[in-house]
Amino acid sequence: MILLRWKSKPVMNKFLVFIVIYMFPFDALAQVNEPEFFNRVNTSYYALELTDLNNFSSWISSNIFEETTKDLYKDEIYPIEFLWVKPNDPYFIRRPLPPVQDSLAAARAQNAQDDLQQELRALLMDWGRFYAGRLLEDMPTDYILEARADTVLLNFKNYNDPRDSETHILFGLNGLVLQTSIVYKDSSERINTFPEYKYTGEYWLCTGWRVQNLKNSEVISGFQVKVISKRIEKYWLPSQFQMELQSKDIREKIFIRVYKFRNIRINRDIQVLNR
Repeated sequence: MILLRWKSKPVMNKFLVFIVIYMFPFDALAQVNEPEFFNRVNTSYYALELTDLNNFSSWISSNIFEETTKDLYKDEIYPIEFLWVKPNDPYFIRRPLPPVQDSLAAARAQNAQDDLQQELRALLMDWGRFYAGRLLEDMPTDYILEARADTVLLNFKNYNDPRDSETHILFGLNGLVLQTSIVYKDSSERINTFPEYKYTGEYWLCTGWRVQNLKNSEVISGFQVKVISKRIEKYWLPSQFQMELQSKDIREKIFIRVYKFRNIRINRDIQVLNR
């Protein structure tokens, strides 16, 4: 950092402060150690695919499914089985529903099962990024790393996205991710995600994330997810997701979703064909 000093009228002190603040980011940029920084990011987060866990499975239900089918079933029903397989592949299996005599009621239960499966597919995409997989797994080699006074910004193009998009990830200097953004270059759309973590004594474990969907720099919808984990043997695994959704059109109303995991099993003797 270059420090300039003048002996002049007090008004010049404002100019002096401006010069110091303006030049500090360039000083931080010159001193960033990229290999050390990326090693810190790649080794600090808990990721299932970096453990020796081969797979785990769980039955899943939700409060919405239960509410929709409460007049049909007396016992708890878990209509979806989720299967995670190393390195980071999710599978969704529709479990057989108890028979219902009325055809319209049976169709209602099947539609609720379909809705739950679609919701889980979307929800577990972010879970795969921040919990199961490695944060920088899809980063290409032509990234741009820009360091400032107290943050580091990583930008790269999403070559696998059929739309023209870029990913921006904002880190603290310690490697903790503060925000990720997907920016669509062919439109005015942007998705901001703010993950949250807790330190387990070994790693940063993801405890949830908040998402904002923007258009023309205005938030049009968003949701917040809380992940409740439990330790099974030596692995951290999800036992419940809690989600709050809100839309610009119905700002005063918040929709609550709770997804419950049951019958969690690990390292089953399974073989996945045609991945």
